[in-house]
Amino acid sequence: MDNKKINEINISAKNVREHIITISNKGGAFIGSALSCTDLIISLYKNFLNVNKDNYQTKDRDYFFLSKGHAVHSLYGVLVELGLLEKKD
Repeated sequence: MDNKKINEINISAKNVREHIITISNKGGAFIGSALSCTDLIISLYKNFLNVNKDNYQTKDRDYFFLSKGHAVHSLYGVLVELGLLEKKD
């Protein structure tokens, strides 16, 4: 992976963490679990998974299952960062 791609992922991960902090300020978030897997989830979505705005609502895409339920706010943040969910969702 080149430096440009690494920098892009780092910026996206920072944005996701900001989403997580915003959500946690509203209460009910397990912030440690969510923050601990942010880099992994954003990297998967940006580099490996076939999921984008064009195929997000179709069956012809990859699926990601998060078994660490307390970390769901990280997944929400990634989906917002990628434009797959609106921030209000």
